[in-house]
Amino acid sequence: MARIYISSTYADLKDMREVVYHALRKMRHDVIAMEDYIATDKKPLDKCLADVAQCDIYIGIYAWRYGNIPPDQEKSITELEYREAVRTGKPCLLFLLDEEAPWPTKLTDKDRTRIEAFHNELRKNNTVSSFQDANDLTAKVITAMEQIGREKDRSEEDSGKRLEHLLQPLDFKADITPHISRFTGRQWVFDRIDTWLDNTDASRVFWITGKPGVGKTAIAAWLYTNRQEVAAAHFCQYGDKDKVDPRRAILSLACQLASTLPCFSSLRIHSTYRKTPSLRPMMVSMTSCSGSSPPTKGTSSL
Repeated sequence: MARIYISSTYADLKDMREVVYHALRKMRHDVIAMEDYIATDKKPLDKCLADVAQCDIYIGIYAWRYGNIPPDQEKSITELEYREAVRTGKPCLLFLLDEEAPWPTKLTDKDRTRIEAFHNELRKNNTVSSFQDANDLTAKVITAMEQIGREKDRSEEDSGKRLEHLLQPLDFKADITPHISRFTGRQWVFDRIDTWLDNTDASRVFWITGKPGVGKTAIAAWLYTNRQEVAAAHFCQYGDKDKVDPRRAILSLACQLASTLPCFSSLRIHSTYRKTPSLRPMMVSMTSCSGSSPPTKGTSSL
């Protein structure tokens, strides 16, 4: 689902906007349109530009009205929205009323100098589509959105393959399956972990210690298999040179994070955690120790 901003003048293109809006909503997209403000060309400029900057895709629909020019501006809000989309690097789907399409004179600027200049700039700098009526416009918007969806799917598939090729994630299935097949009990450990996850002020690390053979790896294997909070995991295996190699471990973890948390690959991971605490990845470190030590904050002993 994409966040889409629809830009156009209002009174002349009201019917066009409405059919496009509902078509995009049926495709389960989040649509931002002038109707979300007030039914007039006199929109709050700052709010409009901020919404353009935050959208994923910009859709511009243009006929023969240039639109309202705010008192402190030299360009119309509609043109300023387009320029903000270009400035912020948004994909722009632009649709111009066909010059031969019938159009009421009352919905056309008496002086078409500015709107014609804007049309010419749009054609010069972009690939634009022309439309005859509301049905034609809607069909072309849907086709354009479907094309973007296919390109996005191909891009994500290619990115996944490149990640696997470059980072070479390690396969732990053979290591964890024996532990999962006979796992039982330890509910008190999971209760401690849930309490830790629910406490946003807790330490960022939950460290489990215990003597060899008490079940640390089994707990990690169960968490890795059953808990969606686990975004990445690494299991050291004595005698396996790849699984005890720090460099391979880091690359494998990076690949897992980029695959399970798309925001990681776009360097927005920290802000995403702050906004969505439930997506905070869980890191459970299992270490062996020859003696016991008193538990500290964020630590459990087995």
